[in-house]
Amino acid sequence: ADDAKTILGKLEHARGELIVLLNQDTVAARSWLRALVSGMDAAPDAMAAHANIIHPWYPDFAGIAERAEARHAYTPDLARGGYARYRDLGEQSLPVDVLVLSGASLVIRKTVLTELGYLFDEAFYSYGEDWDLGFRIRSLGYCCLLGPGATIYHMYEPKTKLRLASLTTTIRNIRNRYLAFYKVMTWREFIPMAALLALGGPLNAFEFGLPRWRQAFFAVALVPAGILALAAALL
Repeated sequence: ADDAKTILGKLEHARGELIVLLNQDTVAARSWLRALVSGMDAAPDAMAAHANIIHPWYPDFAGIAERAEARHAYTPDLARGGYARYRDLGEQSLPVDVLVLSGASLVIRKTVLTELGYLFDEAFYSYGEDWDLGFRIRSLGYCCLLGPGATIYHMYEPKTKLRLASLTTTIRNIRNRYLAFYKVMTWREFIPMAALLALGGPLNAFEFGLPRWRQAFFAVALVPAGILALAAALL
């Protein structure tokens, strides 16, 4: 949860081959770290992996009290509309190739940081920096993974209260999504992608287990938020 400069300062002191990041609002299963590292050991061509992150709207979240290993593997995925789609992959034992990373709990090889030049983009401030990291790793020709056995319970709730702070956070989140795509695309690729993001962005409201009426309400509310986010990204 530290800013990019603080994280980079800490990385200067790291001597291991793998760097592990973990949010402060998480609860880890006892086998989390071992499973996360072993998944990377089994895939030498992978440069990063995120844990099996269990959000409160998943059925497996009930296991948080016992810090149990989740029965199913879950991962954020890139929907065709350019937004985050949270997928239930069922029972998985082997690492799964993924396009986007989830920063709540991830591991990255220190060697790839030299090629990337930096870990997180300071301009993002918060939200979307993990997508940006995953896209940049993939643009170098490497793969990213989900470690199914590395269970993390993430006590994250979508910001659904009608407050200025929630609106600002939403706009920044969507803005950063535009920027993450822009950084790894040519203009010819980005222009249709930006249009797709603008059209598909409101569908993100249906991904967080909200009641139906709230899903519809926030889908409508995301339309002007998406327009403001695109304007902010262009600026």
